[in-house]
Order: sequence, then C-alpha cells, then structure tokens
Amino acid sequence: MIIRKAFFREILQTSVAVLVILLLTSTVITTIGYLKIVSSQEFPSDSLLLMMALKTIKTVDVILLLTLFISLLLVLGRWSRDNEMVVINSCGLSLTHFIPTVISLILIYALTIGTVSLYLGPFSTRIYEEIKQEYQQRGELAGLITGEFAELHGNSKITYFIDHFDKDADRYSGIFIHTPTRDASSGKQTVITSKTGHKVVQEESGEQFFVLVTGTRYTGTAGKLGFETMTFDRYTLRTGQGEAVKIHIPLHGRPSLDLATSSRHRSISEFQWRLSKVAAIPAVALFALALGYVNTRRSRTPAIIMATLIFFSYINILGMILALMKRGVVDPHLSLWWVHLLFFSAALFLFFRRRDNKPLLPGVTRLFSQ
Repeated sequence: MIIRKAFFREILQTSVAVLVILLLTSTVITTIGYLKIVSSQEFPSDSLLLMMALKTIKTVDVILLLTLFISLLLVLGRWSRDNEMVVINSCGLSLTHFIPTVISLILIYALTIGTVSLYLGPFSTRIYEEIKQEYQQRGELAGLITGEFAELHGNSKITYFIDHFDKDADRYSGIFIHTPTRDASSGKQTVITSKTGHKVVQEESGEQFFVLVTGTRYTGTAGKLGFETMTFDRYTLRTGQGEAVKIHIPLHGRPSLDLATSSRHRSISEFQWRLSKVAAIPAVALFALALGYVNTRRSRTPAIIMATLIFFSYINILGMILALMKRGVVDPHLSLWWVHLLFFSAALFLFFRRRDNKPLLPGVTRLFSQ
C-alpha cells in the first residue's frame, strides 16, 4: 500500500510538471502564428489571449494523453535508476503490483480527457469560430490598428492611418484615409483627414459605418492640378456589409450529441475520434509500464526510442484511419476500435514479457533483454 501511494503521488506530481512544460512549449510554438493572424486582422488584437486560450483547450486532450505516457516513463525510469525497482522486486513484487494504481490513474485521465474531448474542446472551437467570423462580418472597425498604415479588412483599396484610440470614449483621433473614387477609370483618388471618428452599426440592416467628425476631403488625380476640397463637420464612410451571414461551425466544433445521432460518415468519424482519445489511455499506460522499467545495467536509450515510436505511431495510425473514415473508404463505426485492439494487445504482450523478466521482443535480446 505504501509503495502504491508513493507511486501514485509521484505520478501526479510529475504529470503536473510535464503538463505545464508541454502547454508552455505548445504556446511558444503557436504564438508566432497567432501574431501573424492578428497582423492580418482576422480578429481584433485585444482578443489575442482569449483566442489562444480557446485554441489551447482544443488540443489539451492529446497533450494530457502524452502527459500520462511521459510521466509513467519518467517515474519508472527514475525508480529503476535509483535501484528502487530492484528493492521492490526483491520483496516479491512485480509490475503487476502497480496495476491498481495505474487503473486509478487511467480513470482520472479518462474523466479529464473525456470531458475535454467530448465537451470543452468542441465548445471552445465554437466560441473561437463565432468570435472570428462575427468580427469578419462586422468589418474592420473592431480591430483598427493605430500608429501605422493598414488596409481595411476585406477591402484592400482603402488605406487608413489612425494616430490614437481612446478606449474609454470609444473614439479615434488623427485619422487619415485614402480611397479611389467610385469611377475607377477616372484615376481620381480621395484623401480624407479628420480630427476624430467613431464607429456606428445600424441595428436594422447590420451595416457598418465609420463616422468622421470635423475634417477635410480632397479629391483629384495625383500629379495634376484642380483638386476638389471639401470641409465637413460629419462624414460617414460605409465599411461593412449589411447582409448578415450565418456563422459556419466546423465539424470538430459541433456538439458531441449531434455527432452521435448523425448518420453522416464525417460526423460519425469525428465522434469516434473523440471517443478514441479516451480509449487509447489503457494501451498508452501499459506501454509506459512495459518500457519505463529498464535494468540499470542496460542503456535506457533503446527503450525510450521504442516508446516514442510506439506512441506517435499509435496516434498517426489513428489519424490515418480517421481520414479514411471521413472519406467513406472504411467503416466509420469500428475501424478505429480495431486499431485500439491491436495496440492494446501489443501493450499486453510487452507488459507480460516485462513482468516475467523476459526480452520485450524475442530474438532482440541485445537491446531489450533483462
């Protein structure tokens, strides 16, 4: 009982550390991509952290699966290196003694991964797409960039510059706008300068407008005389479409219940994929048990390489079968489960070989024998 409690405690402590490292690594890798999206004005810059958090939630289930695998490998590897496994074995205890503890870990991870995969992941995807698409439908005004020249989102013909934005008053100041005239063949350009401006949305039509206050409009052809000048107290510039577009939610953002009751291949495949992240936990845990304990007189490198290859092969094969399922090439109901059965059987085989102190792969004693 004491050994099981110590094993359980170390696994949880290691899992927290591994999870934090994996999340930080994932965030650092994707930050550049998010900054690129913000610079292209696909969503407002002040929503960057929210959008990153929503994207991270979507991938947490796979990260948790990898966390369990790495944590078991690290703890068993350390116990082997410190000869703690030798002491445990000398007491007549084998790897089977850890099975109850591993089952408890599997249940905890299954509950967490299942919640993320079936509910939180799709929910975060829906929120992400709603924010992104609603912003794109509203036009540029929600994410106007200050301090630099930029093109109006969805209209590369309009260039603007804004010196400052007062968040409290929701008002822009120091505004410059360049746009061609309606008659493009005339070659005339329009330049508008304004002291202040604010955004307006018509509730009935949904049209977006940028209202400029106290400014001047210049219209003419570059390099020629005869510019027309007009001063104004109020000038309204239309920036967004009035017709509302229905927000499209991708397949991986649909609720799990809708997918479970659907008869379409793609929907069934997506639902089976969400279940697969939970179904993969027992096999992953058994692989880690079999490959984590290594004789201290042997190198751990071959076992670590083998563990890495097995884990990523498992995930990649599931992804390949999922793609075939969505295209209707294979049965969407059972195809993934055959993969789980195959890898679970392989995990059981390696586990019992390790428990009986036999070479993991018969005939390859140089690398994996005890």
